[in-house]
Amino acid sequence: MPLFGALADLVAFRDIAEAADEARIDGVFVWDHVLSPVEGQWPIADPWVALAVAATRSRRIKVGPMVTPQARRRLINVSQATLSLDQLSGGRVILSSAS
Repeated sequence: MPLFGALADLVAFRDIAEAADEARIDGVFVWDHVLSPVEGQWPIADPWVALAVAATRSRRIKVGPMVTPQARRRLINVSQATLSLDQLSGGRVILSSAS
């Protein structure tokens, strides 16, 4: 899910995560980006905060970023965020990265 525009609203994202969990969907994965892929001004939510929201409002879905570009994020920050999110979710994080 891209976290820009209407999906940058973390209350709406929370509701989507809850609905996905209730519908027995396997996972919710978000774009890890800082720029909108379309022209114009759009609000953009932080992917790790959004994933924390999804993790706390669901019981079974897997959560994670679709791809985390390592060149744009410090490895120690990604490691800490991933470990914290994995603990918060009870081991439901899937991490994908691009170097």
